Amino acid sequence: MFLNLDKIKTINKTYDFCIIGSGPAGMTTAINLAKSGKEVLLLEAGDYNYTEQSQNVYTGQVIGDKYYKLEQMRARYLGGTSNYWAGYCRPLDARDFKSKSKFPETAWPIQKSDLDPFTEEACKILEIKSIENDQTISDANGINKIDFKFSPPVRFGLKYKKIIEKSKNLTTSLNANLTEIITDGKNVEKIVVKDYDNLQVEISATTFILATGGIENSRILLYNNKKTNGKLCGENTPIGNYWMEHPHATIGEVILNTTQNKKEYFSLTESKQNQLNILNSGLRLNHDFKYTGTKKTIANLACHAPTLSKWLFDKLDLNLICGKSIMSAWEQEPVYNNRIELSKTNKDLFDIPSTNLYWKKSENDIETIYKTSLQFGKYLIEKNLGRLRLFDWVLGEDDYPDQSSFGGGHHMGGTRMGTNINSSVVDSNCKVHKQDNLYIIGSSVFPSGGHANPTFTIVQLALRLSKHLLNKHTS
Repeated sequence: MFLNLDKIKTINKTYDFCIIGSGPAGMTTAINLAKSGKEVLLLEAGDYNYTEQSQNVYTGQVIGDKYYKLEQMRARYLGGTSNYWAGYCRPLDARDFKSKSKFPETAWPIQKSDLDPFTEEACKILEIKSIENDQTISDANGINKIDFKFSPPVRFGLKYKKIIEKSKNLTTSLNANLTEIITDGKNVEKIVVKDYDNLQVEISATTFILATGGIENSRILLYNNKKTNGKLCGENTPIGNYWMEHPHATIGEVILNTTQNKKEYFSLTESKQNQLNILNSGLRLNHDFKYTGTKKTIANLACHAPTLSKWLFDKLDLNLICGKSIMSAWEQEPVYNNRIELSKTNKDLFDIPSTNLYWKKSENDIETIYKTSLQFGKYLIEKNLGRLRLFDWVLGEDDYPDQSSFGGGHHMGGTRMGTNINSSVVDSNCKVHKQDNLYIIGSSVFPSGGHANPTFTIVQLALRLSKHLLNKHTS
């Protein structure tokens, strides 16, 4: 059922679970906990649909590399940022959960095998078919052909609205903004929530789950940890640190001796990635043939590589040539100073400091795409499939491009998962280290991001958390 905050205040009961945020993480968790017959309260800060009043709470400042406006990349209404989601689905690779020799902070305290039991259910929720295994197509150059599936895409608010309306034990309250977390140092006793008419309600629950997204989870914890003098998370806990994106860019042009016109996806094998000592990267061949662009590429190659141009002209004579752009979304190094901080000057309409996002790509981020793309170029030559021309910035001969796409809107890290309170915020079950009844869910708990879009893994984690919480409550 849907209830306004004034009704929640009148009822004044203690819920089994209170979940803050109705995006893929929060909604998946709420639906699954409610199925068990538990009393669940789901709080959404926005309304059924977009409103400027709610969306303006997301306004913030970016310091560092050029990035999107923070209020443009997130949706603050029922269903959360699933309302903006493009539908790309792929689980993280097994390697993504491991420590790397050059990047020890990429390690998760869980493995891919811990999420695999929830793959089938995640596919059902996201309305996709099973994801196929990667296929190694070149051992010598370490190239995998990989698979993505595409959700319709699912809008979680639309998908579950009628289910919520009919549910007797899942109560959802809209326009409910979390403003304070009250703790005794070990347990969250209650939270304070306000609507846009300044109605204030205190809510009690046995367990609280924060699911407000890859920026807001950090902002809310930072504000409340400061307000409680470190009683919530600890004074040295890295709240907001190790924030990550998936850099996105078109990296070059490819001439192929094929007329195939569908998108194709590639990555390096784990052994080749380890050998090159880089992070994970996905390559996407887009069929966007433009004769002028291809002709220009061939002309440039003819000037600088006569032997290669002969190969190209032979293919032209055979009418087997097509031009494709190649783009990449790749893993960003977890860096402590890429972080969420509270603004010292700006506040939202609830008097909570706005977000300052500090974000810069490192040399290792650029090296990852450079070495990955070189291997793909070698593969094309090895198989005599075509030739790759990388843009100057990939080769280190120009600045990173000032383009319309800076990342995927994939906000990861900030409340990372780990075993040590001095290097992580939550444990392997997504529980805040210092609290017995406060959990964080969503991509903010990712210690590293691989190259796959995060939504599939978010849903897997939410299903895993639901199972853990139900086992805990029945034991």
